[in-house]
Amino acid sequence: MPKMFLTDREVGEVFGIGRATVWRWLDCGKLPQPVRLSGKCTRWRVSDIENFAATAT
Repeated sequence: MPKMFLTDREVGEVFGIGRATVWRWLDCGKLPQPVRLSGKCTRWRVSDIENFAATAT
């Protein structure tokens, strides 16, 4: 089954940045909005990150 969601750590690996920078980029509007799966579980859709990465380069 293909992976549908990425953690903040995995998003950071995609862009070569740390977890804190992922959250800073999100606050600045440089990343797509994540999905809240539960109270403390926030993830990014793989498709959103792939589309963002494709248009950001």
